[in-house]
Amino acid sequence: DKWPYFLGEGRFASFLRDPAPFRSDWQEEHARVLADVELLQLRGKVRRYPEIGLCVIEAPRPLHYYALFGATKGCDIVLASYGEGAHVQVEVEQKYTQFVNLCSRPTHPRIGMDRLVSELNALEERA
Repeated sequence: DKWPYFLGEGRFASFLRDPAPFRSDWQEEHARVLADVELLQLRGKVRRYPEIGLCVIEAPRPLHYYALFGATKGCDIVLASYGEGAHVQVEVEQKYTQFVNLCSRPTHPRIGMDRLVSELNALEERA
């Protein structure tokens, strides 16, 4: 549960002042995010379709959620394809930006995913 961590007696504030004592809490995940950002930059591909708020990501393996933030800034939908050949994994994410009012840019409405989900489930069952 995250609330005791954030609301506990100054623990969050002390973390912000000096994260080093909490290194064991974040170091492994932080390293993974940085490695995945580098992997996307070196071996991945990012295509942007701003007119519909979409980013298409191609990478050799699944990436940490936070590793995609910089590459998909300004997009409301992320379509990610991981792997090659018969071993491709596809993910579709509709970002939280579709639920909040941004002052910096217009956002695109959430799209209905029912047909896509049905198609992807059918493909997976046949695989």
